[in-house]
Amino acid sequence: MASEIGAAATSDPAVPSHGWWKNYHEIVPDGYLELIEAEEDATRIVHFHPTLVPVLLQTAEYATAVSPATSLKTLTETDVTTLVRVRMLRQRWALHGSRPKELVFLLDETALRRPVGSRETMRDQLEHLLTIADHPAVSLTVLPFRARPHAGHLGPFMLLEYGEGLDDVLCFEWQLGNVVVRGDQDLMARYHALSADLMRADAQGAATKRLIAAALKEIQ
Repeated sequence: MASEIGAAATSDPAVPSHGWWKNYHEIVPDGYLELIEAEEDATRIVHFHPTLVPVLLQTAEYATAVSPATSLKTLTETDVTTLVRVRMLRQRWALHGSRPKELVFLLDETALRRPVGSRETMRDQLEHLLTIADHPAVSLTVLPFRARPHAGHLGPFMLLEYGEGLDDVLCFEWQLGNVVVRGDQDLMARYHALSADLMRADAQGAATKRLIAAALKEIQ
């Protein structure tokens, strides 16, 4: 199925049009659609995940393997195909859409070591991380095992920033869906401070590339 997903993803337009997610309103849960809508207009996205590769960095094959494994619902092959297709469209909009974004990804070294799918799937995923780390719009930080515990270990989060006096949005992923938080300025400030602190762990990205390369070498 992974090859079919990859083929379906690459047959989509190179860059989706604004509001592309509306085509999926009868298929994708409302919480997820709210997240995609909020994400579409953001000028800066900060995404942290403590255990897996963040969704906007996943290859189609990795996404195909991890989606059913991390869902409490029983997903059909069609469900997985749709989820992966939407995920790939999100990535294309974030990287190549008409509204340029700054993308900041923070992940734990656990995500590099946790096997998802086949060895080939993990190898391709790690190679993709090395490639995307050099993208001019992307900042990628991997927090090593030796890093001390922090509030991010309680769960993945996404900060969406808009500029021009607009309020930021905070999103959480959990087993039953996505939660979008608006208007809680104190909570926003806490997560801004947390993400800034985590980014300082490898401000230049050199250590991050070494960690990815080391993980890649182990599965060659």
